Amino acid sequence: MSFVGRSSSRRVELLRPLTKHGLVVWGNRWSKKPVVDDVDYQPSVREKDNVIGEQLNTLYNGADVVLNVLQREAFSQQNTMLSLQVFAVPAAGVCLLTEWVDELEEAFDIGSEILAFKTADELVELALKYSTDTQLAKNIGMAGRKRCLADHTHQQRAKTILEQIR
Repeated sequence: MSFVGRSSSRRVELLRPLTKHGLVVWGNRWSKKPVVDDVDYQPSVREKDNVIGEQLNTLYNGADVVLNVLQREAFSQQNTMLSLQVFAVPAAGVCLLTEWVDELEEAFDIGSEILAFKTADELVELALKYSTDTQLAKNIGMAGRKRCLADHTHQQRAKTILEQIR
């Protein structure tokens, strides 16, 4: 299972239980203090630079499950804000386990096209289940890809925007 993005105190604590189960984290802030000195995270840190472009796609496709923990510190009162990963990971045909937000259920069928957690315990439970049952994770990833190609392309977004402004 992989996480790509900046470290934050909230992300460090939410992901900590998964470090003993093969979690891999990517991004430049994971290799800086205080995380770099955290013995739980030392085996998990892979990339000391930001991951972008083709490297990001390669990383997604090399994972059974990609985790998405929102940067809630800036938006602590918001239960919205679908992040780019909510579409990029499933579009790559990879199982995404993301933090639940209000709009998620409008975009995907949770449990069959994408996975979502509301609590730290749910994050750990789902991450362990789907990183172990890789065929089930692949099925969810492929269903998410099918949904992205049907409903979440740039062409679909442009069409929706044009319909709303007419």
